[in-house]
Amino acid sequence: MLPRASLTALDNSIRLVTAPVPASEMTTVIIAVKVGARAERPDERGISHLVEHQVFKGSRQFASPIELNAALASIGAYYNASTNMEYTYFVVNCPQKNAMKALEIVSDIVLHPSIPESEFTREKRVVFEEVMSARQNDDHYAEILLEDLMYQHQPLGWDILGTFKTLRAIDRRRTLGFIKRWYEGRRMAVALVGGGDLGKLRRRAAALFSEVPEGTSRNWRPFWRGKTRRRVRHLYRDEKLTTLMYGVPGISMNSPLAVPSELLRQVFGGPISSRLYDRVREQKGLVYDIMADTTHYSDAGHLSVHTQASERNAPRVLELILEESRRLVKDKITAKELSTAKEVLFGELASMPENQESLAAYYVRGVLIAGRLTQLAELRKTIAMTELDTVRWLAWMMFWKKPWYLASIGRSSPRD
Repeated sequence: MLPRASLTALDNSIRLVTAPVPASEMTTVIIAVKVGARAERPDERGISHLVEHQVFKGSRQFASPIELNAALASIGAYYNASTNMEYTYFVVNCPQKNAMKALEIVSDIVLHPSIPESEFTREKRVVFEEVMSARQNDDHYAEILLEDLMYQHQPLGWDILGTFKTLRAIDRRRTLGFIKRWYEGRRMAVALVGGGDLGKLRRRAAALFSEVPEGTSRNWRPFWRGKTRRRVRHLYRDEKLTTLMYGVPGISMNSPLAVPSELLRQVFGGPISSRLYDRVREQKGLVYDIMADTTHYSDAGHLSVHTQASERNAPRVLELILEESRRLVKDKITAKELSTAKEVLFGELASMPENQESLAAYYVRGVLIAGRLTQLAELRKTIAMTELDTVRWLAWMMFWKKPWYLASIGRSSPRD
């Protein structure tokens, strides 16, 4: 049975989401803030991600990260954090008997970060190591190249990790100022998911977060798509495999076409039983893996295809991707394909309660970015009711009417 969530708004506009999963012995607490790479100025690129790291380095209750880590370990907690384009979240997952303590710990580090200077300097070195590691990762870097092309050097195309130049210039004072500027009630949501007494936990959360100032309604600039001639970018690296990232402009999170676009993505490039997978991998045997993905922002989005192929096979793989994108319009999507895609999405929904972090992130992303709480049952109904003509029309709009983009990494461009 799919969980049903409830939403409560505090006087300072912070939203509290509770979603019981009675069979679970674990409780997940997520604190999310509507701020990410998209909110950054050009000279502070990477600061949202830097904040994500630094809040774990000291707070009102914990003088050092060692003390914090020991406290979390003592309650059997797993913790994590994630920075995205439009939001950042901090999560603790622990046995339900320790949920109250977990809530108090994670709220303390997010609401009262102290970030000692010595810890700030040390953790900044860790972030530099992460940036260097990511630059070595062809999958990550090809995605950044593609999004920079698609979003025309606007913040949606920036690397969330930032640049070496901007990170060097960001100090502790500026980091604390960024937190003060963006970590406010209007931009925050808390999700409590799993087993245990979530009502009691919600009341405690309301008390802990009541002191947060409501703040202002500041926002980032909307994305504007202008005309561009450059749609292909290649980065030379002396490697045997060529990494390809193909993309087309897609659908925003707030669009009624967001769900149909997920069904289209599954028909086109789902991990199994999709047109791309069947043609490129199963019939031609040219790649180990090929998959499409969708990205939805508040006012923009895109669909991308990722794969790797040998230098010799890469041009043919690109040719097949382009052929299959056109065939979505010429050889129309069938009722059987749509039915299969729906079943795949139903399966993904049914498995969500098993991953409480993903479920909690789904809820906070909805209330922060889309401005609404969408129940899983409601989402399932929308999937079931999506009509074949809608998905066919969307395929025509995305793959016939809009331009495509390509980023590649390897010895030679597949377009040569």
